[in-house]
Amino acid sequence: MTSAKRNRFTMFPSPRRTVRAWRNPLMPAGYRIRYALRVLLLIIAVAAIPAAVTVGTNQYHRLTANADRERAGLHEVVAVTDVGSSLLSPENLVASAHWSYNDVPHTGIVPVQSARHLNDPIPILVNADGDRVTPPSTRSQNLGDAVLTALFAYGAVVLALTLTLWGADHLINRHRYRLWSREWQLLASDRRWNLPAP
Repeated sequence: MTSAKRNRFTMFPSPRRTVRAWRNPLMPAGYRIRYALRVLLLIIAVAAIPAAVTVGTNQYHRLTANADRERAGLHEVVAVTDVGSSLLSPENLVASAHWSYNDVPHTGIVPVQSARHLNDPIPILVNADGDRVTPPSTRSQNLGDAVLTALFAYGAVVLALTLTLWGADHLINRHRYRLWSREWQLLASDRRWNLPAP
């Protein structure tokens, strides 16, 4: 067996070797705690995946319900850009326009696709007062927000697990170093280890 294969097996031991090492009475308690903690955190991380999906799904349903509720109170009318009007903001592609709702004329700023469509009728949404409002979010936008929410929730769980593992390793190392220091002090005070050279 080559050294590369031997190193590979050392870095990634098989489950049989892991169980054999776990049963070894010489295995330090700190290593047992670390191994058990890593297994527990791995189980939590895997279990957090469906929980994050549930959070994202609930967020999507909530955003979609809010958008449908907002859309139910709006009305679609046709606005016409003013004759001879130009783009007020080339970056945002908006122009001045007029429309009518319940036989009441209104004017305002409406979005346009390009300068070639300045004189074309543009469908817009208005509220009960006839004022133009921003359209509610679409289902694709809600889906994107829900995916981001699920990813953020899962990322928060992974971050918490990582910090927990780091904190546990830090405490175990401090305890281990404290034991080593105490043992070295005992050896230093033992006369059998401090006899003069013959």
